[in-house]
Amino acid sequence: MYTFEIVLTSTVLAAFALLLLLAVLRLRSKQAAVFLLMLFAGFGLLSTLSRLLNVLAVSGLPDPTHTLLNEFSLLALMLSFGGLSLTFLKKQKNVIIAYWSGMLVILLLWSASTFNWPLLAQWWSGFDAALTFSILGWLGPILTVFATLTSEFKKQQSAKHRNRLRYWLIAATLLSASGLIRFINPDVFYWTGLPFIAAGALLAGYVVLSYHTPDLNLFVGWVLYNLGLTGAIAAFFYFSLALTVIISRNAPNLVTFLWSIIMAILLALTMPVTQQFLNQLLNRV
Repeated sequence: MYTFEIVLTSTVLAAFALLLLLAVLRLRSKQAAVFLLMLFAGFGLLSTLSRLLNVLAVSGLPDPTHTLLNEFSLLALMLSFGGLSLTFLKKQKNVIIAYWSGMLVILLLWSASTFNWPLLAQWWSGFDAALTFSILGWLGPILTVFATLTSEFKKQQSAKHRNRLRYWLIAATLLSASGLIRFINPDVFYWTGLPFIAAGALLAGYVVLSYHTPDLNLFVGWVLYNLGLTGAIAAFFYFSLALTVIISRNAPNLVTFLWSIIMAILLALTMPVTQQFLNQLLNRV
């Protein structure tokens, strides 16, 4: 389980790193949504990195520092998602300013309660203020996004824009599910909730960075097809490696040598096909 958590966290870290890189490369477009996407991905990267350092027990910083950095980054990630949603959906400037003002107040109060600022400590004696402000920091952006999407769906929109709204609704739902897991059962958040955050972030990033979004059914079918094909290729390589290891342990050296030659030839024959598939996949993405 420990190894699985490291692999899972590292995968999510790589996903946020890729999203951050893509957003940085698109900064020349000078779009506010791209900048906020970069901020959103940056907080996701920081949160996942701090979690990974905590799991690996990397020295240099005390354990509470990793935990607090992770909690701050998760909260900031959700706040930035709400701001990204309002900007991407082109809401009025006064609405965006009001949102950021309210969310920054929540972030400030969370910081004050977490670090026990003396001047404000007497305000929340008797209840878990840090948890309360953390819940508000997740609930506020999610409710804002769903309210905004509801109002957008009621308007007369082009088919392309409504398709984008559907993608964004799925991303918001995934982040909402991660929030429910985080506060209802925190013990399994990094096993189940963190992948939901990564999936929602990648989907939101795809919508922001791509000008044309395909029909949702076609997109899901394309994803499932490529995942299945990639899984089949990975399974073939893994099976070949596992079979070679088993034979090497239970057969004479000559048999192992001949089998290794056969597998090397088969892998060499399949490598061009695999490379062509991956090139086509990356080009389409």
